[in-house]
Amino acid sequence: RYVLPAGAATPPADVSERMSVLMQSEHLWVTRDKGPKTESRSVDVRPYLLGIQATEQGMEFLLRVTGSGTARASEIVGLLGFDAPAVQHHLLRKEVEWRLREQPKSA
Repeated sequence: RYVLPAGAATPPADVSERMSVLMQSEHLWVTRDKGPKTESRSVDVRPYLLGIQATEQGMEFLLRVTGSGTARASEIVGLLGFDAPAVQHHLLRKEVEWRLREQPKSA
């Protein structure tokens, strides 16, 4: 669970609508730049976004981490209309929940 604290940035006027659109979208494409020697690539971060809500503490969102990838917190705030580079240092990871799969027992 991540939080962009209230007061860290002024939310876009249409942030509530953007939240709904993100959660209803089938795909959320972002471009990832991995540095000067590597080509940028498009990544669909929608499978990793589990929820977004505005609270008294700020904008909260829940991200899934899998063996095949995740969304970056800064990518989500960018999709919400915030200036991601300007606010990414305000993002707080508030909680991590581990869901481990049981390993098969050997005979």
